[in-house]
Amino acid sequence: MRQSWRSLLFVPGDNIARIEKPARSEADAVILDLEDGVAPERKVIARQGLGHASRMIAASGKAVVVRIDADHMMSDLDAAVACSPDAIMVPKADNAGTLAALSDEIAAREDRGAQGAIVGLLPLIESPSALPMLHALAAIPRSIGLAFGSEDFSLAMGVEPTPNCLDLPCRLTALAAAAYGKSCFAIPFSIAAFRNEAGFGAAVATARGFGASGGLCIHPIQVAVINRSFTPSQDAVEEARGIVAAWRSQDRGNRGAISFQGRMIDLPVVLRAERILGQFD
Repeated sequence: MRQSWRSLLFVPGDNIARIEKPARSEADAVILDLEDGVAPERKVIARQGLGHASRMIAASGKAVVVRIDADHMMSDLDAAVACSPDAIMVPKADNAGTLAALSDEIAAREDRGAQGAIVGLLPLIESPSALPMLHALAAIPRSIGLAFGSEDFSLAMGVEPTPNCLDLPCRLTALAAAAYGKSCFAIPFSIAAFRNEAGFGAAVATARGFGASGGLCIHPIQVAVINRSFTPSQDAVEEARGIVAAWRSQDRGNRGAISFQGRMIDLPVVLRAERILGQFD
């Protein structure tokens, strides 16, 4: 499931009633937020309800991600691992040693039988200090990818969350994730500006172009935009089928490429086509 995530939708972890709607949404994954989305006095309530909330989301066929709070890391980690999420999102990730130690903490809970499946880690890039560490964060074996937090990153830069500020770090995040075969969820636009569908849509198209896998959302409007952009059109799927069929049917002899509908088709083109078919066909 992890490799095909496009849209990841945040929902506060302390309100079961507000979780029902995201569970019925078109998001590929729902992020149960124990950090910014929950008031300090409701953190305990959020942890206590995490198991029920995660079961509700999983029952709808969606992936479950839990964003923990760095100020309550061990308590959040105990509650998160116990509910068997697909991944734990780590806010303000900028230190590979800290992430590796967190991976060890998860492993210890897994060894104690706290849950059955392996829990992934999803570092959230939210500051310029994380940029030199992108490759090290992506290289952690438990990391399933890298995500980008537009609001906190722009705050750390002292500017508004516009593409001017966010484009380059998002591209760097995508490059680091790709270097290790991991997913990247990075949209160079304000996640808070969910009603600016045109601006968000343009940023999503840019993100797809520089190699992102999908993006983070706080509203169903954003889910629809991301899913549409990161899903190949029917024409693209048909073209991929044709490329793969032509490659498999022709005797290439000693040649490394074939001709297909006026294009040169070599192995990288075929592999891209197979990826489209494998994920979405």
